Amino acid sequence: MLFSFLNREMPVKEFEKWLYEHDELECCAPLEAYRELLAIDYNGKYAYDVIRKIIDVGACELERIRDLLGDFITDKSGIVELAGRIYREYCKGCYFLEKIANAFITTADYDEEKIYGNRNRLLAQRAELVREARQIIDLMERGAISMTDVREFLEIIPLSKDFLEPATRLLARYMKSSYGRDEELTSKCEKSLLDLLDDGVAQFHLARHGNDWAGFVVVYWGFSTASGRPVLRIQDICVEPLFRNRGIGTRLLQFCEKMASEKGANSIRLETNVGNTAARRLYAKAGFAEFPQRLVCMKFLES
Repeated sequence: MLFSFLNREMPVKEFEKWLYEHDELECCAPLEAYRELLAIDYNGKYAYDVIRKIIDVGACELERIRDLLGDFITDKSGIVELAGRIYREYCKGCYFLEKIANAFITTADYDEEKIYGNRNRLLAQRAELVREARQIIDLMERGAISMTDVREFLEIIPLSKDFLEPATRLLARYMKSSYGRDEELTSKCEKSLLDLLDDGVAQFHLARHGNDWAGFVVVYWGFSTASGRPVLRIQDICVEPLFRNRGIGTRLLQFCEKMASEKGANSIRLETNVGNTAARRLYAKAGFAEFPQRLVCMKFLES
């Protein structure tokens, strides 16, 4: 029902009635946000826009998919119905559900009007599919799969040689826009990424939005001798121009924060140009504090 409303398929007043009669949002939304929803003037002209600002659409949608996967793991008797629902979510853009969706469609029976899931064939693959569902839930909890809006899922994928080509394109465009470099840029970026993979000092994570590559983040670990704890340093973070202002930069920072928290890090640190006001606003919104009294010192070495 929530997503019918967010897709403008449900009138505002009907949403108000649903809100008071069901506890779905009370269970997944922060208490403060839920109270704000109860206090809204649902007769107001801009009620829909106000509601959209209050609800963390991505968190609610992700919770819905997580619940679906949880049911798939625990409910053996409903494997056909649940696998069919997962297949439909995949068709609507949840491409990270591909393995389970493929299992449903490749084992199904058909006629001219309908697809019929085959229970026995699915049960034969159940152990493998349950492992896949658990792995997806784990990626959600680590922030590697998140959501920016209705049907807009973001996967954050560690670089491997399988993803070298899109990573090279992303890095080359970033280097050109940030540093104005052009000559032999693609080959240099590819070599840099291969060196990164071989060295292992830094980690390059790609952001995939549906079937499109939307950006990346590069991180490496340091150590705070004052606190005796690790420090996560963000070397580069980039969102492609077509995907900006859609919450992807925020999701990448949240992914980094989860990574740092899991390792017990003391802090996350990054640098940005003073004139990059858009990036500075993003970092401030994410809780980063600026330290203008500190200087960045570098010495470039001959290769």
